[in-house]
Amino acid sequence: MDVQVNAIADKFNGSGSYCRDRSEYNTFLRYLLSVVIFGHFQRPAVATNMTLDEFLMAKRASDGRTVILVADHKTGAQGPAQVALEESHYKLFRLYAQKVILIRIFLISIIIVIIIIIIIITIIVQNFSSAPIAF
Repeated sequence: MDVQVNAIADKFNGSGSYCRDRSEYNTFLRYLLSVVIFGHFQRPAVATNMTLDEFLMAKRASDGRTVILVADHKTGAQGPAQVALEESHYKLFRLYAQKVILIRIFLISIIIVIIIIIIIITIIVQNFSSAPIAF
């Protein structure tokens, strides 16, 4: 594995933090995409259309590889594309997936807080508008 990718993977893995530099994130993501495209002789759509759910539903094969079935690709009518990752690559994909899940949880949490604030403001406004005005 490339030294730069190892360094970025270490940053990704370190103390639950994300890559702080967008170029580091993109380098890590491009490496993962190239593993699928060049390492498994897959069309680019297999790499770019792989979903988090497909990754999470991956199965361990008898040879120790982890097989991901990707449904959305050019020859999808013939069935899902199979990507059989070696353990080292699977760990990198899992690391990336964990960060994606953390980002989703963070964004969902922000949305929930915003909704709660809107509800509270709405209740306050309704209470003020229905209160009798004393002169």
